[in-house]
Amino acid sequence: MRIVCLSPAVSDMLLAIGLGDRIVGRDAYEEQLPEAVPRVGDLVDANVEAVLVLQPTDVILQASRAGAPPRLESIAAERGWRFINLQIDTLDDARLALRRLVEELSFAGDDQSRRAGVERRASELLAEMDAALAPLPGETSERLGPILVLYFTDPPSAFGPGSYLSDMLSALGGRNAIAGGAWQELDLERVVAVDPWAIISVKPGASEAAVENPREALGSVGRLNLECARAGRVAVLRHERALLPGASLIDVARELRTILEALAPAPESTGP
Repeated sequence: MRIVCLSPAVSDMLLAIGLGDRIVGRDAYEEQLPEAVPRVGDLVDANVEAVLVLQPTDVILQASRAGAPPRLESIAAERGWRFINLQIDTLDDARLALRRLVEELSFAGDDQSRRAGVERRASELLAEMDAALAPLPGETSERLGPILVLYFTDPPSAFGPGSYLSDMLSALGGRNAIAGGAWQELDLERVVAVDPWAIISVKPGASEAAVENPREALGSVGRLNLECARAGRVAVLRHERALLPGASLIDVARELRTILEALAPAPESTGP
């Protein structure tokens, strides 16, 4: 098996299920694989000639709903490559992508003996994801108000319903502060109008200083006169791969759980 993977998120999954050594070509933005693995462009600008040189058995993309690049798809058909086009927007999409890799990759010859181990590891990862996303206790989630989850701060851009991180928030018992599309660019007036109960800023690799002073990490949003900022209901989610809907979402979910538990106000004392 020789895999060219034009998706950092899917490479994250392949590494997690034990097939990182079968990746012979990677996306321009992939950062986990050894430097010896060549970069062959990305989904928008794939270097088809470089892919041809690598003689893959499998080509994997994380394409938009508009579909994959026609030239790459047609060459894959001509050469007999396994062509796997994964759409990963929602949390369920991420789960399905992991299952599809196990089912559709071209295990053959000496790789066939690895299939059972790969299937077992994929099942373990799905179980870990379910455990990481188990709902918070009712008395905790009931103390959470609507939360705005930003993936960019200038201009403010948010995970909306239909995005994997909004799904994770809901699974844990939180509520998204916005309706509408999965990824939304907002203006400052819209943020003020939404008036979220809390804000979580997703900043992969953020420093400890950003975590300790989250309002400073919000850029222009942090300078708004929002009640949640005055009350200290602002947090930074700093996992390095929080913006990749791959296997690392398990650890992202654990970090998100910790943040929600910290944001939830302590229950009011009922007295002696």
